[in-house]
Amino acid sequence: MLTASTGRHGKVKASGTSFVFEDGTRFLPVGTTVYAMVHQTRDLLEETLRSLAASPFNKVRFCLFPKYFFYNREEPQQFPFVRGGQDGRFDFSMPDEAFWSRLEETIQRLLDHGIHADLIRFHPYDHWGFAAMTKRSARTRSPMRQGGSLPFRTSGGALPTSTTR
Repeated sequence: MLTASTGRHGKVKASGTSFVFEDGTRFLPVGTTVYAMVHQTRDLLEETLRSLAASPFNKVRFCLFPKYFFYNREEPQQFPFVRGGQDGRFDFSMPDEAFWSRLEETIQRLLDHGIHADLIRFHPYDHWGFAAMTKRSARTRSPMRQGGSLPFRTSGGALPTSTTR
């Protein structure tokens, strides 16, 4: 857990009609949305991170699963799960470690600039079959198991991120 003693205040949580860090410090989110943040090319992700670091934002909201919508119709380089078999479907029990590592690295880099991640876990702009994922299809090895816990493993412990549906 990132604590105040390590220069952080901990996770952001709701407190009545406002937000606070775990140590009780008030958090006033000033955010933006970059839906396809972790699904961009490496160069575009770097440009986005530089732009956010120079911005006044302390929160960025983005999708865990790729978004297929106007201006977002390209096939991502990585997906949260491995594609298997001849049908090309995703195996929801087989997380793609490279994707999850990239997600974790992106969240950590945002935090290094004081920017918190607000992950959109599910959305209606699906093209790849993630909207059809059920608890049953996301078996024990899936990062989406047990109520949606995510596999963050950082040297500082759990990341202060929020997830939304």
